[in-house]
Amino acid sequence: MNDLRIAATDNSPEVIFDINAKKLKLKGICTAEDPKEIFDPVFAALDEYLKKNKALLIEVYLNYFNTSSSKYLLYLFLKVSNKPEIKPHITVNWVVDNDDSDLEESGFIFEEITGLKFNYSTGDN
Repeated sequence: MNDLRIAATDNSPEVIFDINAKKLKLKGICTAEDPKEIFDPVFAALDEYLKKNKALLIEVYLNYFNTSSSKYLLYLFLKVSNKPEIKPHITVNWVVDNDDSDLEESGFIFEEITGLKFNYSTGDN
């Protein structure tokens, strides 16, 4: 299995799925009208990865995401949280700008829905 790297665009985040580091990173903004194009390759890589691995760090550094993208983010978190053998080995680092309480609240909601372990931090994305 190879790493997945997708360059950021004006309306989609940079995606880096580093297999050896066991880390999936999303960084930037996600405002695509059809986030399926962004997330389908991520879901395919994640499915393949989870066949052989349990542990994964998901790092989310999104400055903004729209409603349709939030559905795909939730689906990403549900893909790993719905597998009892994997769920305890998943950590989410949710990083927001210093003054963005809305994005922080989104992380709390995702955490509550999925039961995954989220670590929160603030800083410059």
